Amino acid sequence: MIRMLTLALLLAAHAAADGPLDAARAEPNLEKRSEKALQAAQKTLDTLRRTGDLSDRAGVQAALTGIRDGVELCVDSLEESGKNPRRSPKYFKRAEISLRKLNRQLEDLRVALSADDRAPVAALLAYTVRVQEDLLLGIFTKKK
Repeated sequence: MIRMLTLALLLAAHAAADGPLDAARAEPNLEKRSEKALQAAQKTLDTLRRTGDLSDRAGVQAALTGIRDGVELCVDSLEESGKNPRRSPKYFKRAEISLRKLNRQLEDLRVALSADDRAPVAALLAYTVRVQEDLLLGIFTKKK
């Protein structure tokens, strides 16, 4: 019974996280959309960590999917803006800082999970670290 309640809470949290992600998608300003997308991803991770039941694989997987969707929306929005991250680094740097925080929390989550359940979090962490590094490279290097 408790597992079913926890699953229902996690799925409700994922649905609630879709609300902010939908709100982010509706944002016409691409840079602000990227910020809102990362905020939605952070909110999903916070909800997952607050519920505390990490043994529910379906709920954890749903939350991880929501986090990845938020990060992908952020990256897509920044790319669609067409701005050079070296000349206009404001939102690119904000995204990089938010991703750094998200990466630390994902690493903590990965350590908190049992060894059998760590693979999906590790895959998401590898993706977000790569995105963070790409943002840094865009800010600090010249495009050829």
